[in-house]
Amino acid sequence: PCEYECSVCSELDTELSEEEQAAVAALEDLIDEFLSAYQAALESDSEDLDALERLRNEITEAYTGLSPEAQALVGNYSSFLEIVNKAAVFASENSVASVNGTEHDSLASAITAAAQSGYTVVLLQDVTDITYLQISSTVTVDLNGHSISAKTGNFVFYITTGNLTLTGSGEINGGGYAYGIIWNTANGTLKIEDDVVLQNNTAGSSGNGGAVYNAGNFIMDGGSIQNTSAGWGGAVADPLPTPIRLADRDLVQPIPCSIRLLQCRLRPDGTAPAL
Repeated sequence: PCEYECSVCSELDTELSEEEQAAVAALEDLIDEFLSAYQAALESDSEDLDALERLRNEITEAYTGLSPEAQALVGNYSSFLEIVNKAAVFASENSVASVNGTEHDSLASAITAAAQSGYTVVLLQDVTDITYLQISSTVTVDLNGHSISAKTGNFVFYITTGNLTLTGSGEINGGGYAYGIIWNTANGTLKIEDDVVLQNNTAGSSGNGGAVYNAGNFIMDGGSIQNTSAGWGGAVADPLPTPIRLADRDLVQPIPCSIRLLQCRLRPDGTAPAL
């Protein structure tokens, strides 16, 4: 008979020790206690965070002490992490963003950490005076109800060889740069989701793209563009035959030409084949 020995099956079949199983169960109970306490604090509008902070520290310490196999079995840890990442009440005064529960005092450092780890950047407060942030890998930024604003004469994101996804709810404000709020180069991909708003940028009469100057892939599955203007492409300027997908998005512009497309056309489904 044919026999086959699986080289990874023993790893897949590995069971946790009784001690690890007990530790996972205890941690899940602790997280349930935290979730209940957090909900009660929201309903009562309580500002006493001592108990929540104590629970958060206990959970973080207990989770860190587990093996990777045991960590994967903590069923409610993602719910805990979502609250800790997005609830500004847990952040220190100088924390701008969070990546997988770790706080950062600048958006640039958070983006660097997210690029290395693959986790999402979650804003904890409004960010202002951005010169520009270069994106050269895959990064997702959750605005989390906050805003990012460029310094006067500058823009916010410069996508070189990376993939930038903007999600959540919030605004990204321009600084009057001639090539929009976001510059997406030929090797970049920009995706906008949910309720992200690109707004408030005047690129000038010779400017290209009030909100986005796009030479790469641009996918707009959510959000809106408003109060932006430019001599060419009040919302989006696209000088190359590159894909653009707009899914029933609002482009609220003060001038007739919202999108300038060169060497390409839009299909009914929103994609842009080269002419």
